[in-house]
Amino acid sequence: GVIDLTDQLSWFAGYSEGMRGQPFVNFVSTPQPELSRHLETGFKFEFDAQLNGQVAVYQIDRSQVAVTDSGDIQRRSVAAGQQRSRGIEADLTWQATEALSLLANYAHTDARFVDDKAGVAAGNRLPLVPEDSGRIWGHYRFLNAPVDGLSVGFGVYLRSGAYLSNNNRFKTAGWLSFDAAIAYEIGNFKLAATVKNLTGEHYFQPYDYFDGRVAPSTGASAFVTLSVKY
Repeated sequence: GVIDLTDQLSWFAGYSEGMRGQPFVNFVSTPQPELSRHLETGFKFEFDAQLNGQVAVYQIDRSQVAVTDSGDIQRRSVAAGQQRSRGIEADLTWQATEALSLLANYAHTDARFVDDKAGVAAGNRLPLVPEDSGRIWGHYRFLNAPVDGLSVGFGVYLRSGAYLSNNNRFKTAGWLSFDAAIAYEIGNFKLAATVKNLTGEHYFQPYDYFDGRVAPSTGASAFVTLSVKY
């Protein structure tokens, strides 16, 4: 639901429920799906066709998550775990001029175990989930000949560390990455080149393979794409 408070400001709220199968899990009894409930509310705004964005807070509750049954001799699983994620997300776009635009976004996530069914204390943070992440990106589009159709972009992505396992024993360090892009568009064709991790920052990210694994950064990476509109 959305309510327009003014011509520039709207309030919104939403609620949804979901379920998904839990494959590759050996359940003690009949397999059960994982259930979720999602609540979200916030504000959308637009001022003078230049500054627009939204700010939202949310809560996601997950139940019937597969956890190991400590009383089962075969160490099979039961659908009994509960998890909760709360956070805030913000997106902002500023069209400073016809040619220059700036984008910024930020997310804070507090994801925790609600009970001790997963074999760790209630309140432990969920692994692989960074608490804070954000991005700032600038984009400039040339409007006059002979470089009409050429555009360039530059930005930085920042991310805090994340725990590697349910017991929260180890955590990766935070990191940042600079990215750049250049593109040329003519008619229905667009040729673009992007460089990620421009400065070759060396960092480790959580790797979802059993517990406690990390994967090193890939260093500077370049991508070239050609697209056609029709």
